[in-house]
Amino acid sequence: DHVLAEAGGQAWLLPTRAACIRPSGVHGSLAAEASWALSDAERIEHGPSLAPLAAAAYAGLIAGAMERVLAMTLDYANQRSQFGKPIGRFQAVQQQISVMAEQACAARMAAQLAFQGSNALPGPLLAALGKARASQAVPQVADIAHAVHGAIGVTEECDLQLYTRRLREWRLAGGSESYWHERIGAAALAHGSDALTYLRVALCEKESA
Repeated sequence: DHVLAEAGGQAWLLPTRAACIRPSGVHGSLAAEASWALSDAERIEHGPSLAPLAAAAYAGLIAGAMERVLAMTLDYANQRSQFGKPIGRFQAVQQQISVMAEQACAARMAAQLAFQGSNALPGPLLAALGKARASQAVPQVADIAHAVHGAIGVTEECDLQLYTRRLREWRLAGGSESYWHERIGAAALAHGSDALTYLRVALCEKESA
């Protein structure tokens, strides 16, 4: 019923019924611009920053979609035959799918990391790290999935393109990997300690030895 949004460092609760939606014009895209009149917006006083929450949420969406894309690709590779045997039995295809599985697993671990925190909110740096790693995996997973599926993967009849479209949009939503890498790097430099201490104290919230 509502959209939780942040603008100018202020959190707002926006009713969906009052939104003015302008589609992006891209075929098959769910992305659209939305705007509200200020009179319809409800200010949330002393609310937390929504950026880590968005980062964690998108990391989870990416990880879930990747698992589905991997399952679809494995099924197709075992069903599609070429030269008298399933293409999944060719070493070159197996190698590509193994890279895809590695990236999907990394995204899942990153999403699990992003959801770590306290007081029902993700830790800002953990969310940043999780979103950065999940976004980083998107191009390889999507590209390999379409390479294995061939031309059928981009057709309207095949659900693969629905998932890969979302993956590419979610990679950018809430900040791409370069955006979050910059945030993590700036925080590490400001911390002024060695890499191991930074990981223990800042990222993992452990007491320094």
